Amino acid sequence: MSNVDFNYTSYLKIQELTNKQELMSLKNSPKPAHDEMLFIIVHQTYELWFKQILWEVDSIILLFDKNFVSDSELQLANHRLHRIIEIQRLLIAQIDVLETMTPLEFLEFRNLLFAASGFQSAQFRLIENKMGLRAKDRAIMGGCPYHQFLETKESTQVQAAETSSSLFSCVEKWLERTPYLQAEQYVFWHEYKLAVEKMFEQEKTYILQHVDNTANQELSLKKLDQERLSFQMITDETTYNSYRQESYWKLSHRALMAALFIQVYRSSPKLNPAFQLITSLIDIDEKWTMWRYRHAQMAGRMLGQKVGTGGSSGSEYLKSAAEKHKVFSDFFKLATFFIPESHLPKCPDHLL
Repeated sequence: MSNVDFNYTSYLKIQELTNKQELMSLKNSPKPAHDEMLFIIVHQTYELWFKQILWEVDSIILLFDKNFVSDSELQLANHRLHRIIEIQRLLIAQIDVLETMTPLEFLEFRNLLFAASGFQSAQFRLIENKMGLRAKDRAIMGGCPYHQFLETKESTQVQAAETSSSLFSCVEKWLERTPYLQAEQYVFWHEYKLAVEKMFEQEKTYILQHVDNTANQELSLKKLDQERLSFQMITDETTYNSYRQESYWKLSHRALMAALFIQVYRSSPKLNPAFQLITSLIDIDEKWTMWRYRHAQMAGRMLGQKVGTGGSSGSEYLKSAAEKHKVFSDFFKLATFFIPESHLPKCPDHLL
């Protein structure tokens, strides 16, 4: 191809791209449903962004799926995670564009799409699996495994991703290798447990000395005991593993303790890049939840209580998925067990 032939249009395949919008309404009527064009373009754009997200996730898994991640690789992963977050902002914002179509305008072509549904997006299922969503944690639609709604080739591909290295599994192994958890005469979770006990004893003393009303004092002490017991969920490894067997926790105990260590000592220059990574993973989970809720709200606005396209349960399924499909939910739960910096145990300087 000569330089003359190679230009903006040919490089981006503009003609091919802009000829990929086939209006079903035009096949059934001489006059198209005007808003079907918007519907197609918004969803095609989603799929293009999904492709970019998969490109980024695959590259990050490649960086982490080994026994050592260098500082430069960690910085690169953080940069690409931030890019995913910015793309997610666009995905959420696109719903505003789609909602310029009214429910009545959607009804003009909606019945022509009955066999098609966003639930059939193989790329989005790949994103979920490559992030680390477990099959047992999925919301169920129509009593069938999610992959049964996909074409055979796509179904095989997404199921293969369930058993391949995921971002979750790679990050878990990376956290387990955190070198700062233990040193000579120092074990982080032992020190943290002692600091927590000291904090609770100080709070108990304060209650006994400053809460005069007997009923209020008893209530405060009871609440304090409940909080003390909740901390045993993570400070005692045996207790933690029992909750993990019941799927309350996903990360191994060592990985969770590493995540806790990184977050409470986040101001350390050594630990801040790792803290940024954890924060980005929380942001990504949060953005997917927001996107699913917005999608659910839109489905309710457009369909009311009607069955969704493709026979889906519409907004109810989307709400359920928003609640259940967090991959890094452990990082959200971990905030329960943070203590004030003034109570943190002294960490050896050479570790920070």
